[in-house]
Amino acid sequence: AGDSLCFPGHTGVRCEVCELPSQHFDRRHLKCTDCPTAAALLREHAWVFVVLLAVGLARLAHRLSGRLKSLSRWFFVCALPKIGLVGKLKIFLSFYQVFDTLE
Repeated sequence: AGDSLCFPGHTGVRCEVCELPSQHFDRRHLKCTDCPTAAALLREHAWVFVVLLAVGLARLAHRLSGRLKSLSRWFFVCALPKIGLVGKLKIFLSFYQVFDTLE
């Protein structure tokens, strides 16, 4: 009975129900609008993922910084002097090949 007072495409007691299942009532614009696609939602909220990822990586780097310092100190003070020149060249070449493939 009250549906005749609503705009076309709207129904319900307060005209806040959309007749098309692919639409939702937008309270900001007071009309039925198309539902966003999943890709549109991901693009719209991607910054949240980027910020959370940056915070997580910063916390991980802070947590590992002490361990990495002690590991690098051990490598350069204890392990590297025991490796001969050929071994050092092999390690350098391996790192060069890995970094070259990353570019």
